[in-house]
Amino acid sequence: MRERRVRDGTFHSAVHPDLPAGVCTVWWDDDTPAGTVPILGGVVAEFVWPVSEPAGPP
Repeated sequence: MRERRVRDGTFHSAVHPDLPAGVCTVWWDDDTPAGTVPILGGVVAEFVWPVSEPAGPP
């Protein structure tokens, strides 16, 4: 993971060349998913981190 500071804020980037195609879960912590991102071969994937922690089960 690498932090990039630009005029509009801070962004984080990572390169995972061996990540298989499919849907990847991005985790908020060890127990809470923050969301998912589709992974396609040879294409940059982007995920926008949620502003607040996802709500847990009711």
